[in-house]
Amino acid sequence: MIAKVTLHTVLARHTNRAESVGFINHEIDEYRANAEEKALDFNWNKEDREIVRTEALKLINKYKETKYSDVVFSDKETERVLDEIIEEIMGK
Repeated sequence: MIAKVTLHTVLARHTNRAESVGFINHEIDEYRANAEEKALDFNWNKEDREIVRTEALKLINKYKETKYSDVVFSDKETERVLDEIIEEIMGK
């Protein structure tokens, strides 16, 4: 879920289709709610958060290449947004 929150957050900023922004924002809300609910079930340590980060980046890159190749955004921005979302949802 964290990968989808991150990806859709970046997509909302860079989409080529302005008409898609509302739909993307709705998906962000849904994915975030699910991620927050799931995150409450666990105690997250630094190593756990790093594993989530690594796996999320793999998924984001896969989706970026296969489903969203027409949307241009940097890996650096993706990593920054991912780190922010992990901190918001899973804590520091």
